[in-house]
Amino acid sequence: MQLDKGCLQVDSKIMKPGGNLVITKAAVEPVWYLLGITKRYDIRQSQLLGP
Repeated sequence: MQLDKGCLQVDSKIMKPGGNLVITKAAVEPVWYLLGITKRYDIRQSQLLGP
């Protein structure tokens, strides 16, 4: 493990003691792609926008 070799350092924000990492990942389809999404899933735009 790179942590044991001293290549990585614990900062307690992203790398926690023991080598655990804090990671957040998100993928958002921009709103201007709504027409492409509706065609891909064969639904109406109003179904994506909710009540």
